[in-house]
Amino acid sequence: MLGILARHPGRLPIRLGGKSLGNLSVEEVYIYPPHFFVSPLSNPMTTDEVIQYVIQLMNRTGFAQPSAVTLRDGTAFRGVPFGLELGNNQLEAKFVDETTKRPRVIPTADIACIQ
Repeated sequence: MLGILARHPGRLPIRLGGKSLGNLSVEEVYIYPPHFFVSPLSNPMTTDEVIQYVIQLMNRTGFAQPSAVTLRDGTAFRGVPFGLELGNNQLEAKFVDETTKRPRVIPTADIACIQ
């Protein structure tokens, strides 16, 4: 996995489809860069990275698991993204909040990290 991370540097998870990863049989694998395991506020995602990751999450197949979303103000919630929309002259990400089961619309510039 370290070799794969070295060949694909970046801040977004790497999605691999295939039959094996080393000695393991796999159908699909996500490899997360090390920054996913430190405080999201110490190394926030750029707005472009947030947009790319929301699109990746919306293109997942199977049952959609909630992601941890940390905002730049330090608050966080868990939600499943279901759309991007231009609103109030800025791009906004739409999530279904895991706790309330209601839509939550967040300007992409206000999102520090999605895990």
